[in-house]
Amino acid sequence: MTPVLFLDGLSVVLCLIAAWVLLAGWKTARKVRAKSVIAGLIIWCAFHAFSNILEQIVVVPYLSEAEDYIQMMGPVCWASVFYVYLLAGEIESRRKSEDRLALAMDAVNDAIWDWDIKTGKVYFSSRWYTMLGYVPYELPETFATWEQLLHPDDVKTARGVVLAHLEIGEPFQIEFRMHAKDGSWRWIFARGKSVGWDESGSATRMLGTHIDITERKAAEQALLLEAGRRKALMNISLDGIAIMDSEHRIVEANQKFADMLGYTQEEVVQLHTWDFEARYSKEDILTDFPVSREVQFSFETRHRRKDGSEYDAEVTAAGAVVDETPCMFTVTRDITARKKAEEDLREVQRMAGLGRWDWDVKTGDVTWSEEVYTIFGLNSETFTPQIDSILALSASWPNEQVRGQELLDRAIASHGQGHYDQRFLRPDGSVGHYHSTFQGEYDENGDLLHIKGSVLDVTERNRAIEEAVAANRAKSEFLANMSHEIRTPLNGIMGMLHLLGATPLDVEQKEYVDAAYQSSGRLTRLLTDILDLSRIDAGKVSILKEPFDFNDAVIGVVQLFGPSANEQGLELKLTIPPYMPDRLSGDVVRLQQVLSNLVGNAIKFSDTGTISIDIHPLPQRTPDEYHVLFSVADPGIGIPDSLLDKLFAPFVQGETDFKRRYQGAGLGLTITKRLVVLMGGTMAVESEEGAGTVFHFCLPFQIVEPLAYTPPADEEPLVSRGLRILLAEDDKNSEIVETKMFEMLGHHVQAVTDGQQALTQLEAESYDLILMDVQMPVLDGVEATKAIRRGEAGEMNKDIPIIAVTAYAMTGDKEKFLEAGMNGYLAKPVEMDVLKEVLEFVLSEAEDSA
Repeated sequence: MTPVLFLDGLSVVLCLIAAWVLLAGWKTARKVRAKSVIAGLIIWCAFHAFSNILEQIVVVPYLSEAEDYIQMMGPVCWASVFYVYLLAGEIESRRKSEDRLALAMDAVNDAIWDWDIKTGKVYFSSRWYTMLGYVPYELPETFATWEQLLHPDDVKTARGVVLAHLEIGEPFQIEFRMHAKDGSWRWIFARGKSVGWDESGSATRMLGTHIDITERKAAEQALLLEAGRRKALMNISLDGIAIMDSEHRIVEANQKFADMLGYTQEEVVQLHTWDFEARYSKEDILTDFPVSREVQFSFETRHRRKDGSEYDAEVTAAGAVVDETPCMFTVTRDITARKKAEEDLREVQRMAGLGRWDWDVKTGDVTWSEEVYTIFGLNSETFTPQIDSILALSASWPNEQVRGQELLDRAIASHGQGHYDQRFLRPDGSVGHYHSTFQGEYDENGDLLHIKGSVLDVTERNRAIEEAVAANRAKSEFLANMSHEIRTPLNGIMGMLHLLGATPLDVEQKEYVDAAYQSSGRLTRLLTDILDLSRIDAGKVSILKEPFDFNDAVIGVVQLFGPSANEQGLELKLTIPPYMPDRLSGDVVRLQQVLSNLVGNAIKFSDTGTISIDIHPLPQRTPDEYHVLFSVADPGIGIPDSLLDKLFAPFVQGETDFKRRYQGAGLGLTITKRLVVLMGGTMAVESEEGAGTVFHFCLPFQIVEPLAYTPPADEEPLVSRGLRILLAEDDKNSEIVETKMFEMLGHHVQAVTDGQQALTQLEAESYDLILMDVQMPVLDGVEATKAIRRGEAGEMNKDIPIIAVTAYAMTGDKEKFLEAGMNGYLAKPVEMDVLKEVLEFVLSEAEDSA
């Protein structure tokens, strides 16, 4: 091969390489391996050499033209083969590049889309499909597919962003929702930009990515919700809330915190603690209140407002670390009002002499307020209190000291509170009384931290109570004496009138005796009401709970007032339902007293018509209580509205002028209402002036088993028998009246004037019964009864029936006498019917017990 031929071939090859560079681009051309160029050059040289050899040997002379054609077309063929080889290499390189890109996009969770704007076709990567739950290439690769999957609320916005990009050509990004195959909506973050344009500059191709941000959006929503809750809580809080950074600078605060300081929320942010803290300096704050996770404290201080004024504040702070940054959360409360109230309370305590003490269990320190030192007469400068110092002041009364210590120990053990009253000895030797209240303070583990208490000097109060008790005792004794002193002569008057009425009298004389007897009866009832009211006021009335026959008790009251009602032309109508229990437990005497007062008033204030006594059992609320409603209705004069509110006050009456038609002191309803309340009941009244009145009262009872029926024995009444009766009575008139009454009943009476004579006479002679006056000289009736029961008048007389006859007719007297050993009770003035009833009862009881 000649050099000329070689140069010709080389020039052709270089031309082909230059053409390929122009067509494929330098970056692609430079990646072709050198051996490709060398291989191409060798092939061409071999072909060209072969053609020259043929020409030199002139094997085929006629191939000259063909040789020229081959020499001319050889480079072209070689160039074609070489181009195909290069193109295949470029395709393989691009495939590998795309594979690497796809792997990279899958690794970052990105889906790729490539939109041919002219044709509307879109290439969606496999990740694009799987992101929405579809199989790759399950949906048509068109722009319409993307639009159809958009959330209806997002279509307009998303299309607008894409179209706007086509106008301005800037890259875009947007968030929207797309419909997944499972029916859910997935949040997508899209990026895109145009990558191809036509001759007019219009975009022809757009390339971008889609990222599934559903979980991120859910997290953002949760954060927004949490932030909303936190902000709402901060805004509705009645306390000021602030968040500070490590330099004590406020980074967030609620409106309440800003309001307390007089700033706006914008102004309060960036303030430092020392800008509003009035009690501590900047150095103190930085030293004593470092911002760290371990910080947790609560204290009282003073804060300074924007205008320079100050207020009391209670601050609770806790440290935390947020995003590796230390911060401190504070809750501030304006306690100005509380501090003022505390100061007012301390002032009141000082004025009232109320002292406070505090025992720190951990340290053992005890603190007293100045009032405690004052109460006990000690000097705060020289006396150091201990936990047992207060109790030690009661050393003169060991029992009280031990009781106080027990109460303190018991309160500590039960995590409760305690109190006690105790005497103490002052340094000057005087005795005082104090009342102490105390309570433990515990931590979250239940360990005792403090015992705090108060001490009140009750010396004067106790003295006043003792004086009041003494005065009340004196009042009771006075009332008892007055009862005795008034009833004794009344007994003589009424007894004599009764005896006089039993003698032959003409009509006029009998009228005089009856009038005098009725007047004495009114005086007796007035005295009884006054004494009962005094006993109730003094708390001396006891309510009994004893079984009784309900029907008998109520019917007995109606029968008692039947004659007087008939005399006035009135009808008494009693209604008791048939299902009413036969026997109840309660205070039958008080029940009859209440009914008697109401029925008596109804008769007194009515002229004609019917007085109704209606009884209704109420539904049982508990198995132990049986409530009964009583209603007493009369057709009388009624009660003015102006008097209803004060109807149950003492001495209040319906008539207040001098034209009074009805007698009475106005105590009956007062006593009635108070007795009802004492029995655990309630009372009400409804009335219309001129139309009548209805009184209602409800009382609780207990149901008891009925007694077995026992037919009455056909025996002669014991009272009708001739009895030997010993009468102990120091008042001569009463002795005469009572002796005559017994003699009228056919009994023999032996009278003595004191208890000692009664013992002597009883020991000397035999008697069936004793009528014993209570108040007598030498030996009173109560002591005489006790002596008889002890056998001091002979063993055979220990159980003799004794009836108390006395002018002591106050509530509770009967019970006291029965407790002393007496069998019955007669209140002066003694009436014949009552005397017979008591005699029959006492003798029957004595015979049954025998």
